[in-house]
Amino acid sequence: ALCILSLISTASGRDIGVPGDEPDLRQALKVADRGDRIVLEPGRHDGSRLDLATGVTIIGDRDDPGAVIIDAGRSDRVFRAESIEAVRIVGVTIVGGEAQGGTSYSASGGGLFVSSSRLELEKVHFVGNTARSAGGCIRVSNGEVVIEDCQFIDGSATKGGGAIDLSYDS
Repeated sequence: ALCILSLISTASGRDIGVPGDEPDLRQALKVADRGDRIVLEPGRHDGSRLDLATGVTIIGDRDDPGAVIIDAGRSDRVFRAESIEAVRIVGVTIVGGEAQGGTSYSASGGGLFVSSSRLELEKVHFVGNTARSAGGCIRVSNGEVVIEDCQFIDGSATKGGGAIDLSYDS
């Protein structure tokens, strides 16, 4: 008789509290694995040059996105998504992103820069994000962003797309 065993992983990921399990969002993103949820407590979180990770969800407050603020303090862009997928950001406000580098790449996407990636945004408010080039709030280059119930307030960009700039098959 032949017996075949099949092991199926049912792990759905873990919740990583910030602060709590990790001291800040940057550290939480470094340790997060596919399927994990980073749960942000209400308040202001430092957030510049944060690299998003495949399969990770960032959750603030669906009912009050203004209670969970991710702030770059005008030092750089807030988030970058490069060659990743299955990322969700829910119930946060992204402020103070300023893409200011010397190339079109580094000077685009003050709040979020997406390159060859797929993301979902739900109840995310982008407030006062800027770019020296394109996409004050969001720049999507060769990617896909699903946007549901989001707000774009006071975004600006020198070359276009104060809120959103789409290019290269986006």
